[in-house]
Amino acid sequence: LASRSVGVAALSLRSHGGAATSGAADAAVAADADAAAAFESLATLQVGSFEGEADAVRGGLAQAGWLLDAPAEVPAAESLTRLWASVPGSGATSKHRLELLSIASSLVGALDVLSSDPTVAAASTRIGAPSNDIFGSPRTFFPVDITYTCRRAGSVRLAARFHGRLRHTSTSAPKVELWINKHCSARVRDGLSVGTSADALADVVRDGVSVWSTDTAVRRVLPASVSNLQLFFTLGAGQSASQHMDTPRVVITRLDRNLKGGSHDASQPRFWKRRLHAVVEMESQLRRSGDWGLAHSARDSNEVLTVRGGGGLGRGGLLQAASTWPPSVSAASALNMSLECINPGVALVEIELAPYPAYQPYRPVVVSFIKHCGTVVSGGFDIATRSLAPSAAAALGSGAGAMVQTADADLIRDGGLVGHLPGVGAETSALTLHWRSWHDGLGAPSSSTIHCAGPANVSASLLATAAGEAETSMMYGQQVIHFECHSAGAVRCTLRLAWDALRRGPELQFRKRCGGVRHDVDIASDLKAHPVVLLQGQVDPSWSATPSAELAAGLDRASFTVLRHSAGDRIRLAMPSITISDTHVLRAHIEGPLASGGVVDSATGGGELQVVTECIGAGTSHIQVAVSFAEAGLFKPLSFALPK
Repeated sequence: LASRSVGVAALSLRSHGGAATSGAADAAVAADADAAAAFESLATLQVGSFEGEADAVRGGLAQAGWLLDAPAEVPAAESLTRLWASVPGSGATSKHRLELLSIASSLVGALDVLSSDPTVAAASTRIGAPSNDIFGSPRTFFPVDITYTCRRAGSVRLAARFHGRLRHTSTSAPKVELWINKHCSARVRDGLSVGTSADALADVVRDGVSVWSTDTAVRRVLPASVSNLQLFFTLGAGQSASQHMDTPRVVITRLDRNLKGGSHDASQPRFWKRRLHAVVEMESQLRRSGDWGLAHSARDSNEVLTVRGGGGLGRGGLLQAASTWPPSVSAASALNMSLECINPGVALVEIELAPYPAYQPYRPVVVSFIKHCGTVVSGGFDIATRSLAPSAAAALGSGAGAMVQTADADLIRDGGLVGHLPGVGAETSALTLHWRSWHDGLGAPSSSTIHCAGPANVSASLLATAAGEAETSMMYGQQVIHFECHSAGAVRCTLRLAWDALRRGPELQFRKRCGGVRHDVDIASDLKAHPVVLLQGQVDPSWSATPSAELAAGLDRASFTVLRHSAGDRIRLAMPSITISDTHVLRAHIEGPLASGGVVDSATGGGELQVVTECIGAGTSHIQVAVSFAEAGLFKPLSFALPK
């Protein structure tokens, strides 16, 4: 074979038009030599079921029982196949031993295993250290371990390929293939039971079959108060002496997503029961295909709780068979599941308990339950747009059961929505809400959150909650929402009330507007006939594009006062601008405290600017004044016109 290969390669080179350079010829010769060496090395390869044998590969050829049409049968209970590969030489000296290691790297190291269906099973290989302990043998042996991983029940064809390596060419290297038919089963692990106590050793799993199946999970609802679940494993007498268990796998599927209003109330189970049914249907399809475990990727992001395993079997381990019956339980055969709630919600928790290695020959078993996290606070507090200080709340009766007068709460009354927040204008950067609580241990809603979404770019944050305590053991305070607009437009904001991570109340939704026309600005003039220039951001008709107000010939200046229309945020002004329609008739400029911009922080005093004019010719010229704001790009300038 080697000489034929070299001859074919040489013929191919010579028939290439006769124009090959000496360098190309040298490369081709090197490739021919490498190919010949590879074939020659594989011809010396022997592989057997144990040292000294060649029942799998002899002289570089696969033997009967390892061929494509008659593969080696590997039963489900066998998870590892050990073969012994050998090459000539005993490695008597250190130098020779290094050469043998190099040969082994070329022959045995270039070994891979291909699967006809990786969803059923796959395999990996491991090459051990060389050995020449067989007396009188002229060969060195290398253990070759093929380890199988079954992913579901079924049978799959595997090809273990020994490659010859070529250093100087990309031509496919020669190879020897061993064919294996690997079986994976879904046998039930008889005798394996899991229980919740020493008195109930099989109420979770009985003889390898789940009692806590997913389709019955609605019968097992763990309340928010339960944060730990302990399971005890037993292996019945009469079974094998022990059973290795794999590390438990957990999949958490949220069931209450998209409930109307964001509520996670357990009294609304209809939606999450439908989601549970969808999970059961999906897993039923997996079982029909031979997959008895959990899906390899979680079906939902983990938003409700985290589950951690501890105890003797928290990371898997060896389960010893019981020597007496009924068996005793111990920490070594226990699995402690820590259930840590991180958000209110309802979730399906599935735990895969798998004999190791799975499907070789025993299938995994899945136990399921439903976990509730958090509570919805549905009473004992009020929210209003006006003060709920103690003087405004009359307590009727006394003690913990006292009735509270809540008629003054216009948004949330005793935990229920009774009103809606009005829209928040563009001029408002802070909104103050007032709260009051009288439920024992409820206190301030200090974990509330605010979120705004829409076409505008708005940052919203909650300032620290101010709280006080009344003589009636009732708490009250303020919740301030701060807004920062980055672009013009409107957004929808949602305030979710929360007392801590696991106690939440209803939501308040409102609209926040950013930019546009400011409606909190008034401008007055010193012209007695036309004192109002702008009112709430709207220009008076006498100061519009066709004004009736005018600056008479005998006057050279007019004063204007900018005021805040009502209580609210300070108005920050940029430098105003002035435009003259006929510069041949008139010169004009702006003087006064606001000539370079400034801040208006009063509805009575305001800030002043003066339009100073100088006639340089006969005629009439229009003066247009634009009052701009410091928030560039958000608010439109306010303009008014004045003929002179």
